Amino acid sequence: VTMFSDPVVAIIFGQDYIASTSVLVIHVWSLPFLSLVYLSHNIRIIQGQQASLLPRTIAGAATNIVLNYLLIPLYGIKAAAITTLISYVVVGIGWDLLIDRSHGLGRIQARSFLPQHWISAAITVSSRIRSDRA
Repeated sequence: VTMFSDPVVAIIFGQDYIASTSVLVIHVWSLPFLSLVYLSHNIRIIQGQQASLLPRTIAGAATNIVLNYLLIPLYGIKAAAITTLISYVVVGIGWDLLIDRSHGLGRIQARSFLPQHWISAAITVSSRIRSDRA
């Protein structure tokens, strides 16, 4: 999406919507952090720690509101997408890393973005694809 958003948007929606591609790219880059939010929430529910979800949700909403208030007048629609990304990072990784350190989940989430994990995941997937073909 990062590389091909301009031509895809131009083909599907026309040249009038090319300006929206930067917002699309930012939202796509938000998805890994959003998945960490869902993962962490589900882990808390499974462990019976639902009470810890409200403060973290409030922190994410407050981060989004404050940053939107500060940045949208300066940077427009891109600021709204960026503040959403930042609030996902705050709730998805930041909360578990800085506030709720009881399970080490924040360290695991932060380490998942290190290159060696991506490389080992790619090697695993490619070896499974090769073994399925054989």
